[in-house]
Amino acid sequence: MDKDFLGGLGEAIERGMKRLNVPGASVAVTRGKELLFSEAFGYADLEKQAKMKTTTLLPIGSCSKSFTAAAVVMLAGEGKLDLDQPVRRYMPEFDLADPVAAREATARE
Repeated sequence: MDKDFLGGLGEAIERGMKRLNVPGASVAVTRGKELLFSEAFGYADLEKQAKMKTTTLLPIGSCSKSFTAAAVVMLAGEGKLDLDQPVRRYMPEFDLADPVAAREATARE
């Protein structure tokens, strides 16, 4: 796949933003370590009419939990982590208010 494959992506993003009433977005497409596309669209702040930039920091809320879960499952699939072993086997500093739970918690739980 070459970068021409991404032709029209910006226009498609703008159409989608309009359809979904999204004021701003920043999109990056990578292949391995190669950045194929990076562009900002719309506004970071509608009230102030501040344009979105590729460097604009956006709150992602609880999405980081999904990213972490996906990474853990990928590591398990590669045999680098066992979902049924205590988290402390991989992260000795892992701690919870309940010492037994901290000692016994696994990624599967």
